[in-house]
Amino acid sequence: MTVLAKTQKIEILQKQDVVDLEQDVTLKLEIKRSTLKRLLETKQVCASDFRCMDCITKRNIQELCLETCLKCLAHSSNN
Repeated sequence: MTVLAKTQKIEILQKQDVVDLEQDVTLKLEIKRSTLKRLLETKQVCASDFRCMDCITKRNIQELCLETCLKCLAHSSNN
C-alpha cells in the first residue's frame, strides 16, 4: 500500500469516528464515585440523566442519591 493510500484510509477512518455534535448519542464512560457524588450534590447531574450498566453500580448510585437527598434535607431544615 502506498503512502497516499494509507493517508486516505486514515482520513476515511477518522471521518467515520467523528460524530455530529448536534446528535444526541449515548456515551459510555467511567467516573469516580467521589466525582459523581460531587456532581449530584451540586445538582450538575441528576440520576435520571444516566443508566447503570450493572447491579453494583446501581446500588452505589442509589446510595449516593440517598446521601445527597439527606444532605439536602438536613441543609434545608437548618435554614
